[in-house]
Amino acid sequence: MDDTPAYLRSLALAVRQTQFFIMDRRRAPDAFTVLPAPAHKEVGASSTFQIDLDAEAFLHRGLQTILSDPELLCIGEEQSVSDSAMYAANRVAVTDALDGSSFCHMGVNHWAVVAAIVDMRSRGIIAAAIADGAGRLLEAHRDLPGVYIAGTNVFQPCFSGQKTMRGCTLAFNGSTPKRFAYLSGRLGERFHEVGDLLALGGHPAIVRVLHGEIDACFSESYGYDFAQAAFIAEKAGAYVRDWHGKPLDYFDALCGRRHVRHPWIVAANEAIGNDLGSALHAG
Repeated sequence: MDDTPAYLRSLALAVRQTQFFIMDRRRAPDAFTVLPAPAHKEVGASSTFQIDLDAEAFLHRGLQTILSDPELLCIGEEQSVSDSAMYAANRVAVTDALDGSSFCHMGVNHWAVVAAIVDMRSRGIIAAAIADGAGRLLEAHRDLPGVYIAGTNVFQPCFSGQKTMRGCTLAFNGSTPKRFAYLSGRLGERFHEVGDLLALGGHPAIVRVLHGEIDACFSESYGYDFAQAAFIAEKAGAYVRDWHGKPLDYFDALCGRRHVRHPWIVAANEAIGNDLGSALHAG
């Protein structure tokens, strides 16, 4: 834990290996077999595939092995861990081993592997890493400035130059018709100013903001669906706030109120973020 760059590289390695595992595993005939939804999952949530469980198990084994941290408790989207067990741990890895499995099933690269290491004593993220379906790998550590590529090179974001919502490409995490109607409806009359509105997973959409492919993304999501990548985006200099313009509490999203949806915005700059926040707050 003392060698910060080495720790970040180790976290990145575990996430990268899981990315490669998914790219290989998705070719198997049973990879996208639909499984009964776990009891703790919300009714109407996206389907659980065999590859979701396999990727989560692979990532958790990798984190525990590569980080060599016997006190690390891994919590994923597909498994249930009690609050008492979580708060008894010193460090927790909160993961989404395959965010966007439906896109992965369709052969679209809008999916990602994410993990954040949370310090349960200081109540904050130590480090986070994300690898998306396009092969990009980004990481950030609380004690290091900026964002890194593969744990070594400094990442230079390519933010959009848009200054208002007008003509912007926005994305939100809304995989069902009900969620799409609700989230698009939050934009109110401003909906007609938007250049394009995409229903995409939270983590891979945030990566696209950092690469200038979309202008902003937003949603009301559970912490594991956005907080890890939002932490990285904030370290990269993106606008990261809730719908009221308040800073995000990553610990609250990932651990404190992990069973509650949290409103969030990640935008290329403050001007777009404030404009989008005003629309969502008024909607």
